[in-house]
Amino acid sequence: MKYKCVVELLLDDYDEDGFATGGWSIIPVGSIWEVDDDSHKIIGNDDDIRLVSENKWIEILGSTLSAHFEEIKVVE
Repeated sequence: MKYKCVVELLLDDYDEDGFATGGWSIIPVGSIWEVDDDSHKIIGNDDDIRLVSENKWIEILGSTLSAHFEEIKVVE
C-alpha cells in the first residue's frame, strides 16, 4: 500500500540499529511512502507501521498514519 503525506510531520531520526541520532526529519506534504511489511521493525510495537520512501524509512503509529497520510488508490 502507498500513502501520501497530507500534513507535515516532524520525527526523531534513528540510525539503522534503532539508536536516536539527536537529529530530526521533516516529512513534507506530498511525499509518497510505501508500507514495508518485510523489514524488521526497530521500535517493534504491534501498532507500528514502517514506511519507506526513495532513500529513507520511518516507523510511525497507526494513529499517526491516519492523521498525516492518505492512502493512494491504485487503479489496475
